[in-house]
Amino acid sequence: MPKSFQSLSAQIADTLREQLCAGAWGATLPGERQLAKHFGVSRKTVGKSISLLRAEGIIRTARGRSSLLVPGKIPAQDAKTLDRVVLLLPNPLNQNRPFISYWLNSLAMLMHRIGVDFELISGWRYFGRHADRSLRQLVDSHPAKCYVLMRTSRPIQQWFADSGIPCVLVGSPFDGVKLPSVDFDHRAIVRHAALNFLRAGHRRLVYVFEKTMFGGTVIGEQVFRKTIAEYDASATLGICRVAMNAASIINELRRIHNSSLRPTAYMIGNAFSYVTTLSWFNSQQLLVPRDISLISHDEDTFLRFLYPSPARYTIEPDRFANALYKTVKRVMEQGAGFDFKELLIPDYIKGGSVGPPPSASREAEIFRRR
Repeated sequence: MPKSFQSLSAQIADTLREQLCAGAWGATLPGERQLAKHFGVSRKTVGKSISLLRAEGIIRTARGRSSLLVPGKIPAQDAKTLDRVVLLLPNPLNQNRPFISYWLNSLAMLMHRIGVDFELISGWRYFGRHADRSLRQLVDSHPAKCYVLMRTSRPIQQWFADSGIPCVLVGSPFDGVKLPSVDFDHRAIVRHAALNFLRAGHRRLVYVFEKTMFGGTVIGEQVFRKTIAEYDASATLGICRVAMNAASIINELRRIHNSSLRPTAYMIGNAFSYVTTLSWFNSQQLLVPRDISLISHDEDTFLRFLYPSPARYTIEPDRFANALYKTVKRVMEQGAGFDFKELLIPDYIKGGSVGPPPSASREAEIFRRR
């Protein structure tokens, strides 16, 4: 049956069968919990995959013990002949934004249509400062025609560049790192947002983005500073680097809101942070856009249900998946060693979250409440 029409458990069984053929797991499969985390699926789905392999006689299982490969049931083969693409990310898929799940599903379907196995692997051990050993073990046990890398720091990008392993970045490379990549055009987005605020009359602006530094956030901060300085040297700005949880975002908002900067406009780095920011300002009896103006760097489906409608930048998941698919195919055909950047310019949704700064009397009232 074509893989695009197989159940998820059957697709995982196919992948496990090929990996066992290639010797990726040795003679023993990990437990269901570890495999579920490895593939980013539920234990129930993995259990069905194990049952399929057991029914074929490829493995044997016993309660409380790991699944063992039955000798002689599958022929050995060269692991390097497998057509496989591996997506590597730090968090399990259910901890990421819905937009990522949407384009990821589209990308998986595109890969299956050309007969390429698409595997998702997550784990912070591949993304820490000392991840070299884990990454080497991974690429040795899971040879792939191309690795797709998400949310990468400079050390990880440099490791793949130095190792010569075919890969594509979902995001922007850091300066000096030469790897093919697909990303939003952060320069265009942040400059457009800053100018929207400035032209509306705002002169005290804040950029809120994730504390972990990525290539795109570095670019965004630089462009935000430069755009404001060029437009009006007397304008002031603040930078909030937040951990990706509601408590951290609120603490930083409280700090910057009660500072001497007294900002009136906030550029928010992603859709999750936007929801927290809007709800916190509402709890402080500050209305958007009467008292505070907001723009979201990203789009996600749940933003469409907020009021007022957020000003935001949007790209259809299928469009992003198609751009990534073309780049991955090129890497699979040509191998490592070339530098290619695909920058996608999103559409701007004007929404209703940007207005002029509050009047002097209203601002004085807000300041008295701080």
